[in-house]
Amino acid sequence: MKKKLMFIEPTGGLCNRLNAIVSSYFAAEASGKKLILIWRNKNDCNCSYNLLFDLPDSISSIIINQGFFENKAINQIPKLFGRNFFTDPDIDRWINENSVYDNINRRGNIYLRTCYLIYEPNENHIKPCDYSIIRPKQDVLRDIPEIFSRKDLTGIHIRRTDNVLSIENSPLELFIEKMDHELDLNKNSIFFIATDDVRIKEQLQKRYGSEHIFTRSEIELSRAAQNGIRDAYIDLLCLSRCKKIYGSYWSSFSRCAAAIGKIPLEICRR
Repeated sequence: MKKKLMFIEPTGGLCNRLNAIVSSYFAAEASGKKLILIWRNKNDCNCSYNLLFDLPDSISSIIINQGFFENKAINQIPKLFGRNFFTDPDIDRWINENSVYDNINRRGNIYLRTCYLIYEPNENHIKPCDYSIIRPKQDVLRDIPEIFSRKDLTGIHIRRTDNVLSIENSPLELFIEKMDHELDLNKNSIFFIATDDVRIKEQLQKRYGSEHIFTRSEIELSRAAQNGIRDAYIDLLCLSRCKKIYGSYWSSFSRCAAAIGKIPLEICRR
């Protein structure tokens, strides 16, 4: 019997997309559907996934660049699904109702366009998300600095730029409090700083010195640039190899890194 299809079009930044892909993989598996990934290169994540990582062979994929005709053609696909095309508000409701599996399972072919982690912890049908299904490319792994083989760094992720909620709720002084506490416990502590604000790196380097601060220098920060997404992915993997993470409020990057590494995450929030 031919499997029904489940299309997933992840939206938003890199980690929103990773969350949507991993969770939809296990939702599709639980409902016996064939998963098809629609990956659009857009200004919030302008890099094809297959330049960064591999996915299980069971997932088929279509990569769409920013050309007008490519997008116009792919936009016809959701229209074919009619009432089986769902977006963030629908999935948010399913999650709140603990009905993700039921909604996906009882329908035939289905199309989801979302930035959400499609997962409900109270649902027995869907397995917990396992980020190991996303396998980084070898050239990406080669660019992870050797220091991360030590596994004793403390990750610091400070989200800035356009994330107003992170800026308001996770000010720099909260991270400094945590870093000072770590140094009180171990005067040899080393912190890996991942941030989209160069000034934050400079402030922390000046305060703690190079013996306590490690950060990747001269990286591209623009999400609209292919190298910017690649550098963000490497930073994500570096964070995942720390012993713990102090992260930012309302940031999927902090949570995704902790999920990949299966390490503790503490959100710095006032």
